[in-house]
Amino acid sequence: MTIAAPVIRTARPDDLTALLALEQGFDGDRIARRSMRRLLQRPSALIRVIDSDDDPTALAAALILLTRSNSRMARIYSLMVNAGSRGRGLGSLLVDDASNLAALGGCTGICLEVATTNTAAISLYRKHGFSEQKLLPNYYEDGSNGIRLCRELAP
Repeated sequence: MTIAAPVIRTARPDDLTALLALEQGFDGDRIARRSMRRLLQRPSALIRVIDSDDDPTALAAALILLTRSNSRMARIYSLMVNAGSRGRGLGSLLVDDASNLAALGGCTGICLEVATTNTAAISLYRKHGFSEQKLLPNYYEDGSNGIRLCRELAP
């Protein structure tokens, strides 16, 4: 039996509940329902998702990419992978997808913030060419530190 390659698609409004379920994987700093609904409607927010193989109402992973009309930098606002789908390379697929879409949109770089304790995410981003730009003391609601990671995008 062959397993189909994951398909990345743009999120739809009816993905709201599944996106919020993915957000539950974070200990804090979760995106509220109202904010997620707004992100789904904003032209400057691109939410890319991978459907779950096991549950047609669930998502295996999602990434939120933000852009601004007055900036050449894109921002990965959130990357979420369902606990049961980790280790399959879905985060890497979404980071590559976001980088390509940002470059196609005219961005010259992409940045993000991540908790200093999230070593798995930091390792993933470094594998994709991100490097540390700034330490962010007390960045998260629980008082933990973050770091800003950035990378240049090929034109």
